[in-house]
Amino acid sequence: MRTVLIVPFILASACNFDFNAGNWDTSPPPTTNPDPTPDPPANRQTMSDVHVQPDGSAAWVIHIQPSATGVKTTHLGVFDPAARRFDEVLDTTGTLGKKIVFPSNDRFLLVTSTPTKDVLVLVDTATHVPIAEQAYEGDLEDFALSPSGKLLLATDLTDNTLHVIDTATLASTTISDAISEARWATTSDQLYAIAFAPPGTSVVRYDLRDGAAATQALVGTIAGSGYALAIAPDDRFAAVTLVAPAIGAIDLATGTSRVLPGECEPAFTNDDRVISWTRGADQKFGMQLIDPTTGAQGARVATDYSSAPTSIPLRAHDLVIAEPYPVDFKQAFIYDVATGTTKKISEIVDPTSRFERPDHAELWMESFGNMRRLDLATGLIDDFDSGLDSVDYRRAADDIIVGTNDHSLKRFSMATTQYVTNELVLRDPNTVTAPYKLATPL
Repeated sequence: MRTVLIVPFILASACNFDFNAGNWDTSPPPTTNPDPTPDPPANRQTMSDVHVQPDGSAAWVIHIQPSATGVKTTHLGVFDPAARRFDEVLDTTGTLGKKIVFPSNDRFLLVTSTPTKDVLVLVDTATHVPIAEQAYEGDLEDFALSPSGKLLLATDLTDNTLHVIDTATLASTTISDAISEARWATTSDQLYAIAFAPPGTSVVRYDLRDGAAATQALVGTIAGSGYALAIAPDDRFAAVTLVAPAIGAIDLATGTSRVLPGECEPAFTNDDRVISWTRGADQKFGMQLIDPTTGAQGARVATDYSSAPTSIPLRAHDLVIAEPYPVDFKQAFIYDVATGTTKKISEIVDPTSRFERPDHAELWMESFGNMRRLDLATGLIDDFDSGLDSVDYRRAADDIIVGTNDHSLKRFSMATTQYVTNELVLRDPNTVTAPYKLATPL
């Protein structure tokens, strides 16, 4: 996922340059063991991202294959890694999958789209039965699940309104159109948002811990025009990028604010310091950590970056990955928050997904179509496979579910750095029937 300007969930920070319910048969779907020697799929078949359930017991995948008449037959299915079994679940032909989230371990929410509307489908992960469906006119994007999993935030790109969707009922509530962007708190279902209040920028709070109905409460106002909202890991502070350029930081408990130096979108370390990038006299960027309460600035780390560095604060390790803009052709580095020391990274990182392996100084990631491991102790990157469609990580199993461009699934052990099983090739969805279909007329 990449960061965009209006986005409720930000993976990294970077510089900025100048509803129709379905009527479902709730009987369990039929299940059969897959053909041990399935027909190889045609080259035209494609597969979407792999999505692992929170407990790691299954992974959900959408796969597509044009029929003889050119219709793109599309199925949602579920992969059981232990049994090496793939079951088709839902025929979503006529739509394009947008987002998959897990409100809880026993519920799976699919957002899929047509040119004029989005369809939300809630599925029981144990029985594989769809239990609710709702269609919305519009074009929802920028999805972010609340900490409890009870609410889903999305932006309708047709009018830039923010929607809060109840993940149990699929009912939607619209947030004020004066809000430009919003982010969930880290620890509770409270939503923080930016509201323009010329000549300043207000940070407002919606307390949604009791459901999707909530009134707006002003937290505080920062002088200047702001964007790119970030929330500290413990929800004590918020920060925005100011056009000045500078960073506006605000205490979410007291509402007091402070303007800090910075020319890039803000991010927070685990100890709540703001990661700030500024240009020096040589027009090269340097990084330093700033206390949002006192404004105290840590030692500046000078770099040879000429443009748009990116900060990736890790959460299981007190480290920040600093990466130059790709066209700079410079080396990324690891910054140790506790010691202030740096370590060069052997290659450009640019992760599209990432996972901090528990109890190991390792960052696993998808990057440039490769499955890679960054050794956080040495800065060395190892590549283990390439040309992959997508991957997702199973914490308890210490492995990775890999989806390949050959339309197959397999498991990779992070401990042995070897594949655990042979490939399970997905069958052409035109040759197998999914037990359920979308109820929404398309």
